[in-house]
Amino acid sequence: MKLFRKNTGPIDHDAMAQRIAGNIIGRQQRLAAYLNGKTKNVTVKTWLFILIGFCCLLGSYCAFLLITALH
Repeated sequence: MKLFRKNTGPIDHDAMAQRIAGNIIGRQQRLAAYLNGKTKNVTVKTWLFILIGFCCLLGSYCAFLLITALH
C-alpha cells in the first residue's frame, strides 16, 4: 500500500503541475462535450429568451436587495 510510504526520490513539481493541469483540462473537455450534446437542439431564439429571462431575474433580485438595504 503506497499511502504511508515515504517518498525518497526528488519531486518534479513541473511534471506534477502538468499532470494536474492535463487532468483538469480533460475533465473540462468531457463536460463541454456532454453539455454541447445536451443543448445541440436548442435554437438561437430559445437561448436569447433564456438569457433575457436570466438577466431580468437577476436584475430584479439586485433591485430588491438595493431597495431593502436603503429602506
